[in-house]
Amino acid sequence: MKKILIISLSCLLLLSCKKEQPQMSTVNAGCDCAEEVSADFLMEEMTSFNLSNSEYTDTDTMYAEGQIHFYALEDNADYTWYIGAEVIKEREFYRYFDASLIGQTLPMKLVVNKKPNNICLPNDDGVDSIVRKLVITKELVLDDFFTQPNYLLEGMFRLKDVNATDSVDVKIDILYPLEPGPGGTVVRYVLTNLDGTGKAKVCSLGGDYTYRQIWFKASGYSQVRLFHRMDGIVELEMTPYEGVSDPPYYFKGRKLN
Repeated sequence: MKKILIISLSCLLLLSCKKEQPQMSTVNAGCDCAEEVSADFLMEEMTSFNLSNSEYTDTDTMYAEGQIHFYALEDNADYTWYIGAEVIKEREFYRYFDASLIGQTLPMKLVVNKKPNNICLPNDDGVDSIVRKLVITKELVLDDFFTQPNYLLEGMFRLKDVNATDSVDVKIDILYPLEPGPGGTVVRYVLTNLDGTGKAKVCSLGGDYTYRQIWFKASGYSQVRLFHRMDGIVELEMTPYEGVSDPPYYFKGRKLN
């Protein structure tokens, strides 16, 4: 009887001491997607000075004698960029980097000020800054691009297509005319083992390139895109022409060697 009384009193004590859980204020509703003010920005190497007819690659390295597109991702803010001796107040702008800068690593700094959302993020002061470094490397004309080794975009890659269950090891070569390999009469890209059967696909139609990314065409495909991202992930996308039997590919993976 004494045990039952003690247990009952203990339960009553716990119930009386239990704190009321506060209700979520309606003021904080919709805060799930709230983010602190950010100075993240794109630093994109361009394939052309024609803004409407250029490909863009977010990068940490560029070929000299080219142009970079700078773009702050935070909208409706005050922007202050420090690019060398320049101070720029725009959200978006372009800059040309000539051959005198080859071998240099240049800091690119952005400071963003914006009224913060202190209802959802009470600790956000509305100020953020980021410094990204840009390496300027030797300019490559088209002939040099095919004759010089390209560690990022040539070699063996382990890739998995979004519609496949297993990965394949794809060999990618960038070859100049008469260099040993399939299709040896023109400059060309050779993709071997796309479908896991060991066959080579020779691509020799057109092409644009930046330091980390190349675009070209192939028989049956309106565009082939190979991108070695800054985080080490490699993307290979192949878009077939409408009405052809060639399969689309969207591979992601990594470089083996």
